[in-house]
Amino acid sequence: MTLEERARLTLASFFSRESGGLEKMLFGELSEQIKKTATGGRLSDQGMSPEKFRTFEIHCEGKSLGFFHFLCFDGKTRFYYLVYLEVDEFFRENGLGGKAVKLFLELLEEKKAIGILVNIRKDNFYKEFGWEPARDILRYFNEEDDYMFFIPSSLKGKVKKKRFRRVIEKIKRKREAIGIRDNEANVRRTLEEFRRVYESLLIFFEEQIATGRRDELMEFLFTRFVLQFLRFRRRISKLVGFTDGASAMLELDGFARQMRPRFYLNSSRRQVIVQGDCSILDGLPDQFWENPADFIENLPNYPRLIFREPLRENTRPNLGDLADAGDDPTRLKAFGPFVIKRIHLDHLAEVANRVRILKCLEEANVNPRVRFNPPVCWIFSHENTYVFRRRIPAIHSYEIRYMFSADSMAEIRRAFFGAIDQARRDFADALGWEKAQADDYFTFFFECDEKTRYPKTLVFPTTIFPEAIYVS
Repeated sequence: MTLEERARLTLASFFSRESGGLEKMLFGELSEQIKKTATGGRLSDQGMSPEKFRTFEIHCEGKSLGFFHFLCFDGKTRFYYLVYLEVDEFFRENGLGGKAVKLFLELLEEKKAIGILVNIRKDNFYKEFGWEPARDILRYFNEEDDYMFFIPSSLKGKVKKKRFRRVIEKIKRKREAIGIRDNEANVRRTLEEFRRVYESLLIFFEEQIATGRRDELMEFLFTRFVLQFLRFRRRISKLVGFTDGASAMLELDGFARQMRPRFYLNSSRRQVIVQGDCSILDGLPDQFWENPADFIENLPNYPRLIFREPLRENTRPNLGDLADAGDDPTRLKAFGPFVIKRIHLDHLAEVANRVRILKCLEEANVNPRVRFNPPVCWIFSHENTYVFRRRIPAIHSYEIRYMFSADSMAEIRRAFFGAIDQARRDFADALGWEKAQADDYFTFFFECDEKTRYPKTLVFPTTIFPEAIYVS
């Protein structure tokens, strides 16, 4: 595979996850190359940490196709706990997921080690490869335990049941530490992938970069890349055990820093889909309906405290500004009594479900201090979804963290985020969710003074509370 072909495949894989099928439009039919790459996958040992946390990568001709992390438990009987297995989405339909499992099983046979995993799948995927539920081996039933074992042929009938029980108890005790190590490994692998994608962009657009000519496709793909990286940075800030934020920085070359963001291709699908309360769009000019994406992207940015003044006002900062800010101020647009948010195309179907959940919670009145601001209307245009919400006198919880960052404000921070934590618990109980699911799903805002943007509070002799919380 040539350097250019490898770059094309890397970009096609990356942008297929980003924008649902964009790779076929941009890079033509790559199915034969994909099939060949998936079939040729081989294992590469990435080494072992002092905690015996090991990573194996599946690769072919320099392209990373997937990987798995596992933890080694040594003793009279060796156990390999499969913590995490991931296969690039782009190659899954070509049987690479099954191949990855087979490679792990070959490793178990070779090392004469018993495999163990927690099965989070609802189908019989692992059973088809010879994995057995722990309850079948140990003759007990516990609905909370989804552990499965793979016993190599050389160890069949030779291992006492108490050793299986011991390793399960050991894993339960170490789950938090294992999760931290897994987070670290996943973050560093993802950072490596971003670097490979950036290098592939440089190869793919080598001619344009050399001549200083920027075209629509080039601006669009660099923009998508930067936005994907910023989303990744926001996600890892919540991960337990990952504290090396300095390593998760994006270094753009000079020409890329000066590039203006392009959020859609004029050549992409011109289909417009409107859902929700369409009446709020009555009376809009023909210019809006000709190209909703272009109309919305040229609206003024919605001001947020966390951005410097030029970024708040500038409709289209360059990519270097976005990378430096660590966020995208152009995601939110001010439009009369509404705020418009650009979201992933993949999240279009989720918007209606969010409306249903928020209305359900509002009717149940599970937390009297919480007010709800669900999406009013949403529009699909040029591979983007734009969500309209009412403009409310409130600031994002992230801005509260920014506003009260001083040590002297720690008590106020705790009061505000304690109120959020209680709301999440109430929502999780009402919906029958795990608390972690509610943590990631809801976005919180605090009511504020419209002029000063300072949050409204209720002050008592011994404590302080936010006056009202909004959820969207």
